Amino acid sequence: MKVSKFVFDAGAIALYFAGEEKIRQYFLKVFSGDCMGYVCEINLAEFYYKTAEKLGLETAEIRYIMIRNSKIKVVAPNEETSRVAAALKTKYKNQLSLADCYALATAKVLKATLVTTDPLISRVEEASTIYFKAL
Repeated sequence: MKVSKFVFDAGAIALYFAGEEKIRQYFLKVFSGDCMGYVCEINLAEFYYKTAEKLGLETAEIRYIMIRNSKIKVVAPNEETSRVAAALKTKYKNQLSLADCYALATAKVLKATLVTTDPLISRVEEASTIYFKAL
């Protein structure tokens, strides 16, 4: 049986912590070991700073550590993902941020589904995506 793989972007992680029930199921599948879960290091940094801006450094630090200590694997950029992210950034210029391109590249390289809150990412056909509207 093939195990499903999910890559979470910063918005998806924020939505999980906001208590969004629909996205919660994907995280629970990873936490239970039924699926593999990943986040790119760059997207985790994005989650941290956006959380710090909205909720303060202490909350950002706690949530960051919770992700680091969970079954979600933090994936550092490497030669392959950096090349793919750069090519995506070139292709989608002003439509996607570099962090978005790294999330997409990570999903593409890992042959995983990207769970995102970005409607632009959900419309590109570079990787399988699941879109959730941000709160």
